[in-house]
Order: sequence, then structure tokens, then C-alpha cells
Amino acid sequence: MEAPGRYETKSQAQRAGSYDNRGNLAGHEIIVVDVTEQRTLEGQLRHKAASDSLTGMANHGRLFEVLHAEICRTERTQREFSLLLLDLDGLKKINDRHGHLVGSRALCRLAQIVKDCSRSVDTAARHGRDEFALVLPETNAGAARLVGQRIRELLAKDSEVPALSVSVGAAGYPSDASTIGTLLYAADRALYEMKELSTGTADAPRNFQQLPQDAATEVLPITE
Repeated sequence: MEAPGRYETKSQAQRAGSYDNRGNLAGHEIIVVDVTEQRTLEGQLRHKAASDSLTGMANHGRLFEVLHAEICRTERTQREFSLLLLDLDGLKKINDRHGHLVGSRALCRLAQIVKDCSRSVDTAARHGRDEFALVLPETNAGAARLVGQRIRELLAKDSEVPALSVSVGAAGYPSDASTIGTLLYAADRALYEMKELSTGTADAPRNFQQLPQDAATEVLPITE
């Protein structure tokens, strides 16, 4: 996602004819208009529309655009990509005990660690109230699980109060899924299994089978 405010000076040039008193073309005038401020504002608006207001991560809509683009890329290159879902454990208890400001801070703490563990080609997104997603191009599910474990370890070492923990689930495309919906379901099921093992309770995996497949189709090249 392109960050706002990173445009160099931009200008638009228009050419108009200059005529003599007989109506003959005498030359051309070049009119240059500085559109830097306009382009900067457009970039800021695009960034805001695709970002979560609390964490600054990609939002739910942008996540689906990226997943669609990665599926298109995989179909073309035959290189697997993975989705990592992360769910902050016990957010409701944190809100009830410490207040919603501390709960929001907890979400931001996890979001920062997810971003710190991301490569430039990865997309970190807020997927729900207490859930995040990380899209990892050209990465299999096993490697994605290692990233998830790294995030868990860093969060556990965070000395800020209250202490936080996160459950994670990974799935790969096309090894574990054939659509965006089945990919989300596979990752959510893996997350559910971890949460059940660690806490003894968890909600049932959600059904993503009927999700619309109308995200943007533009596929961008991977660049480090």
C-alpha cells in the first residue's frame, strides 16, 4: 500500500497554440500547473480508504483485494502463498478489567509486532475486532507458522501491562484451499484448534465459503 505524502513535485503541462493577427499559427504556449498538493491529497485519501483507523494496517476491504491478487499471481506463477490469522486472546476481559483505552492499546501493541515481523512484500491487515491477518507471498504454510510463532514469542516478551497472548492459524494456497473463502476457513480452523488447546474454549470456525469474489483484479509485481 502506498503511504500518503510521499509524492515528489508533480506538474501537468498543457500546450496551446499562439496565432498572429491574420490567424496564422505563430507558435505554442506551454502552461505548467503544479499539482503536487492535489496528488498528495489523492494519495492520502487512497491510504485512508484502505487503512484501519486504529492500527494503520490495511483494512478488511484491502485484505480481500490482496488475497484476490495473490490468487491471480499464484495461478500465473504456480508459487504458493500463505495466510496467517491472529486472534488476540481475552480482549473482552482486558476491556472489562482495564477499560477500552487499554484494550485499544493492546490491539495496537499486537499490530506493531505483526508489522515488525512482516517483509516489505507482505500485507498486514486488521481482519476484525480482535483479529489480524498477514498475507505472505511466495511462502508455504509451514514457513507462515514459523512467522506466527515468532509473533507469539515477541508478544510474550512485551513487558507492558497487561500481558498479552495471541492464537494463530496458517493456511496455504493452493495446498489448503481453492478460493478466498476456503483459505480463510482453513486458517481460521487452525487458529480455532490452537485457541482450544491453549484455553480450552473457542468459538467454532466461521464459514467463509460464500464470500464474494469481486475484489480488484490488478496484480502488482513483487519488489523487495
